[in-house]
Amino acid sequence: MVDFYFYKGCYRVKVLTKSAGYWIVEAQEDFEDQLNGEKVEVKTGEQRIVPLSELYKKRQVSTGTKVCV
Repeated sequence: MVDFYFYKGCYRVKVLTKSAGYWIVEAQEDFEDQLNGEKVEVKTGEQRIVPLSELYKKRQVSTGTKVCV
């Protein structure tokens, strides 16, 4: 069974590996992220190691300045 989550509540990713605190995910869409304070373009199919705290089962609607597109 394939698990799909939303990275930062906005971007659809597929979970490849689960471990304590961090999961390896594969991007299912292009998006822009930050790494060490620099903007990074993430392309569909790229794999990333992300903390579990930044993954959501459902898309989140933000009331702050950042809104999911």
